[in-house]
Amino acid sequence: MARIAIGGFMHETNCFVPDPTDYEDFARPPDRPGILRGEEITLEFAEKGASSAGFIAGSDGNHEIRPLLWTSTTPGGTVTARAYERISGEIIALLSDALPVDAVYLDLHGAMVSAQHEDGEGELLRRVRAVIGDSAPIVISLDYHANVTDEMIAHADAILPYRTYPHVDQYETGKRASEAMKRLLIEGRPKGRALRHLPFLLPLNFQCTLVEPSKGLVEAAVARENDDIVSLSYLPGFPPADLRQCGPTVSAHAL
Repeated sequence: MARIAIGGFMHETNCFVPDPTDYEDFARPPDRPGILRGEEITLEFAEKGASSAGFIAGSDGNHEIRPLLWTSTTPGGTVTARAYERISGEIIALLSDALPVDAVYLDLHGAMVSAQHEDGEGELLRRVRAVIGDSAPIVISLDYHANVTDEMIAHADAILPYRTYPHVDQYETGKRASEAMKRLLIEGRPKGRALRHLPFLLPLNFQCTLVEPSKGLVEAAVARENDDIVSLSYLPGFPPADLRQCGPTVSAHAL
């Protein structure tokens, strides 16, 4: 039985919105739970909901789940340094207290920009990797509107994104993440990893997966998965995040 730490830190950042997103926005959002800690996470996601619910269900009681902190808020302006450091700092502190762990699962968005770190997810993954060392796998789930970066590819060992827009498969995404985690716990961290950025931006109104071209691109990525590939992801990006590595990507982790 493996000991898996789980957490989440989700924000879709629009850098063109003048009002920043602060800690209170995560603590008291209008349409979601706010900041959950410890067993509050497993209680909140005991049934279908975010990808975390699918991951917990997909573990089938075969692993010890150690919940850390999970939070999400509505899309908005750049995350303040105060909010980013306070939340990520608490995640890292809770993870440090939970050691030793065999693996980490993080429920992320993929388009978070903070005042100090334009790649909010990549920086969080860097810090998590520094705590757990080089052996334990890290699996992440992402929103379909994610800007995948070099740092995310380097520190995560499988990237499982939503395959739908409108988003209707968060729970299924979490279950796919749990399957990837099972493989990595048996076979170890993948030696092969790749990221390709496409040299253009896709407006959000052309990203719907119910119609072409997005529908065919997602289906093509799914069709090319095989036994050697832990995760293969096409993601259209989120242009309003406006970071250097913004835009459509194809990424892969392979054993």
